[in-house]
Amino acid sequence: MNDEEIRKRVPQLAGEALAKGFVSSVDVLLALGWLSAEDLRAWREGRIPYLERVVHQNLGKVSTAMRAFHAWAQHSKLKPSLTVYHHRSHPLRFSKSGDGSIERRYSTHYLRPVAAPRQEPPRGGSFEFVVHHCRGQQPCRECQRTLAKDEFICVEEGTPVCLECADLDHLVFVPAGDAALTRRSTKYSRLSAVVVKWSRARKRFERQGILVEEAALKRARIECAMDAEDRAARREQDAGRRERQDEQLEAAMQQAIRQGWPGCSATDARAIAAHTAVRGSGRVGRTAAGRALDERALKLAVYAHIRHVHSNYDELLMKGVPRREARASVEAHVQEVFARWRQGRGAESGDGPAP
Repeated sequence: MNDEEIRKRVPQLAGEALAKGFVSSVDVLLALGWLSAEDLRAWREGRIPYLERVVHQNLGKVSTAMRAFHAWAQHSKLKPSLTVYHHRSHPLRFSKSGDGSIERRYSTHYLRPVAAPRQEPPRGGSFEFVVHHCRGQQPCRECQRTLAKDEFICVEEGTPVCLECADLDHLVFVPAGDAALTRRSTKYSRLSAVVVKWSRARKRFERQGILVEEAALKRARIECAMDAEDRAARREQDAGRRERQDEQLEAAMQQAIRQGWPGCSATDARAIAAHTAVRGSGRVGRTAAGRALDERALKLAVYAHIRHVHSNYDELLMKGVPRREARASVEAHVQEVFARWRQGRGAESGDGPAP
């Protein structure tokens, strides 16, 4: 990863880490993969003399990442908060030199700006607690009990706190998936918390459910049981409406593709529209530009279809050829087919896989 890639990657990772309410230099190092959770725990326990010793990257790259992190935080107008890292009352060191300015930059956390108080706060309170799944065995900063992996914890000043010490152990977990139950449980619970878990695949925190008072959950379940049939009927109506909208989008997209690329067969146009317009897929057809039938969005969809269906790109990937190398290998063939479709020359000219 070169310096330019680091400067682009750090703001994205820091923004994802900010989901828990604050973000630190340690969060960035962990997200970049330059620092392991095991080494971080060893440092927190005083078994590592300074953190940079176990950062798996040269100091030049680390400095670039830290500059990008602090610049992003200032641009985002986050609130800086100097945090003291210590073990058994002994301060922990980040750098080999122990230079004060370096230590401060490492130990500065950034918090979301606090909104001005409202005269009439929303029902349930304006503050939202966030509870995490514990990523590995760590000690609670209050009682020093070893926390189990996936146990619910709070994070205070960058360190884990068990729910008992955080005064949240009386709450019960409501998994995500039932919007009505979640909404009503939160409405009736005087105290609640959002439960999140770090996704390694997506590199972000994802919502898993909520913690609410048991009495609130019971009341919410009773209400949900009473109007379950009405909500099921509404869901069925909404599903039918979305299905009709999707069919209309696919038909319009097919027509736009056949007009813009007259050499594209009806079968190919139908396949492109069906693939790119899948609801919730995140593909170009579901973007605002795709739904508006923007030519650039359609071009990307057509180009991707030719690459996958009318070249041996997928076969190269299955043989272990790196993605960029595989793309370069079929690029000329894909451009040729794309140009012929634009000119109205289609299947009669041969659109088989690249040789």
